[in-house]
Amino acid sequence: MPLRSPTTASLAGGAALLIIAGGVVAIVLAPWKPMGRVGSQGASGTASPERTTRATLTVVEQDSPIVDRGGLLQESLGLESPLGVFLPLLPKGSPTPARRTIGFGTAKESQNEIVFHLLRGASDKIAEDHSLGWYRVTGLPAVKSGAAGAIVLFRVAEGTVQLVALSAADQRPLPIQRTEPPPGRTP
Repeated sequence: MPLRSPTTASLAGGAALLIIAGGVVAIVLAPWKPMGRVGSQGASGTASPERTTRATLTVVEQDSPIVDRGGLLQESLGLESPLGVFLPLLPKGSPTPARRTIGFGTAKESQNEIVFHLLRGASDKIAEDHSLGWYRVTGLPAVKSGAAGAIVLFRVAEGTVQLVALSAADQRPLPIQRTEPPPGRTP
């Protein structure tokens, strides 16, 4: 039976599991630093050059009105649920820089991309919030249904809204592209 509203459960290490209707699974992970080096550690404690990678930062909104003069979020940053409800990731009143890392699972084993609608606002009604666009993350590794395939960092810093995506399997950068909304969804 499909879920009618999001369901959450606490996991070890400060993570939480968020199950959203329509087969989308998101795992809210513990703090993560996406801009550092990723790779195997050698004897000297430095990352091996062949495995070092750098995630690409996608700026969604420059000089965003989401941040007030005092450096606090005056609106929440969040996603649209499959039921059309605004799900805040970075709540109003949070100090900046603010960030939240979400692991996105797949509904099918053959799924190699995810699509999400990013918004800012104060209402749980999508029509009353400001759309920052639909985004597609491609190149997800083959994973079992429900397992995290992509890790996406949502960040507000220095007046900008930013995104970074990595493979959950090996932390390699994944491309994020602005895209059209799926059929029947709001722009």
